[in-house]
Amino acid sequence: MTDSIRELQVRRIDGLLVVGDGHERISPSVTHHFGVPVTYAFAASDHAEDVVYLPDNETAGRLATRHLLERGRTGIAHITGDRTSIAVRLRERGMRAELEAAGRVQAGQTLHGSWSSRWGAAAMIELLDSGTPFDAVFCGNDHIGLGVLEVCAARGLRVPEDVAVVGVDNWEGVVLDQGIRRLTTVDLQLQRLGRLAAADLLAPERTPGEHLVEPTLVVGPSS
Repeated sequence: MTDSIRELQVRRIDGLLVVGDGHERISPSVTHHFGVPVTYAFAASDHAEDVVYLPDNETAGRLATRHLLERGRTGIAHITGDRTSIAVRLRERGMRAELEAAGRVQAGQTLHGSWSSRWGAAAMIELLDSGTPFDAVFCGNDHIGLGVLEVCAARGLRVPEDVAVVGVDNWEGVVLDQGIRRLTTVDLQLQRLGRLAAADLLAPERTPGEHLVEPTLVVGPSS
């Protein structure tokens, strides 16, 4: 990191866009190293005055859960990533807030693991074998959702008749198979987030703090 900062300082840049790989944890601010505007995209900073653009992960959890409730689902389970991830905690908080507002409770305990389809499949097997009654699964991302779908097919469960499944991300390379959508998902609007963050660098006036970009629901055959 120090070498990268020195290289950018030597270049005499006019602005810096710091792009992260997800809202997993809070990263140390680098703003004080530069005398030019610095904006963070898809990365949280530990300095409250930094300009940060992030997806609204809590709303993502709400959207997925509300959709399942509107589809008449009464037992919503949750399979997601590492419990230390900020995004994981926010999506789970949104889910539980929506369930509480509807007078419902979560089906079983949240199953935490990796962001992989392998984990999604293993967790779905664990959920089915536990005997927990459920008719829907909110998955922390689309890879997990695909793992859940694989187990449903192997166990003879109809989707969405027996189990509805919703993921998060809407990455076409994951949710589309030969152009055909496989999964209902929440789109975090990362392209819009990137455009907003880039435009911020050129803005004459900048507002410090976190700016949350609202996600959208993309309905597919899994719900």
